[in-house]
Amino acid sequence: MRIEQVISILVGFMLSASTAALAQTVEVSKAQDALIVEAVEATREGDLTRAEEKYRAALELGSINIIHAGLGRTLQRAGDCDGAEEVFKDALSAPAASAPYTAPKELGEVIERYLSDMATLCKGEVVIVCPTPSMVVRVDGELQSCGQRAALSPGPHRVVGLVGSAEIVRDIEVVGRRAIEVRLDAPTAQVLEPVEESTEAVKEEEPLVEVDSWGVWSAAGLWSLMAGGALTLTGVGLAVAQGINDEEIRELAAGGLRDVSSAREASRLETKGERLQVGQWVTFGVGSAALALGSALVFVEPDGADGSRASLRVVPWLSPGQAGLGLEWRR
Repeated sequence: MRIEQVISILVGFMLSASTAALAQTVEVSKAQDALIVEAVEATREGDLTRAEEKYRAALELGSINIIHAGLGRTLQRAGDCDGAEEVFKDALSAPAASAPYTAPKELGEVIERYLSDMATLCKGEVVIVCPTPSMVVRVDGELQSCGQRAALSPGPHRVVGLVGSAEIVRDIEVVGRRAIEVRLDAPTAQVLEPVEESTEAVKEEEPLVEVDSWGVWSAAGLWSLMAGGALTLTGVGLAVAQGINDEEIRELAAGGLRDVSSAREASRLETKGERLQVGQWVTFGVGSAALALGSALVFVEPDGADGSRASLRVVPWLSPGQAGLGLEWRR
């Protein structure tokens, strides 16, 4: 039954009981009056247990509406809302206190206000439904069992269910005298920390040597410089060989070409000299061009369209029965 329905029913009782109470009034005895004063003082001091004792002692001396109302309010403040509701019903049907105490009609309005406070002063009940028995549930940080009723004070609360590393959270609003069901497997549940699958990246094998500052153009320029240098050295070697060949020709010419064999040897040396000279022109020419191109490529390195630069790497390679080193470039 909703609290609004309870209030409506009790107000109906109040109206009918108040009319009867007007014709039936009793005088509060001095003993009862003294007990009421002590109960009020205990309530002000926060001693609700002593206040309850004083009100009950006063009721033993006679049933009067204002004493029932005071006891009901004390029970309500102490959290015994079921007991308070029953006592409020008794207050509406009990004989009314004579003047100067509160008139029945005014007391009925007070009790109506007390009943409306049930939603904020009385605890509500929460039943937590878990999708699995292994779920660990906490309500406002306190452990709570699945499927069991938990009495919570009115207001906001947080229910968290933990399964592994995943948390399902529900923020609820508890109203006094009401029972609500919290399903942690409901679609409206908010997943705070889903399980994250962490994958470890495979580490690429490190090369033996990596020259990041040289791009592909610089690498080509390096090879061009090496080739140009080799051709130039070859040209120097050809020049030395031509010098030796010319010296042999001069010796034959100095001795005179007395026979056919000497003439043939001189002709062979002249042909060899011509070939050596052509070889020098080719090696010096190509070598010089390679040196010039290599120098330009080494000192002029264009970046890629995305600003990246290629890298030259020396990497090992393996094959059945063989092993070695190779060059690799990447952009």
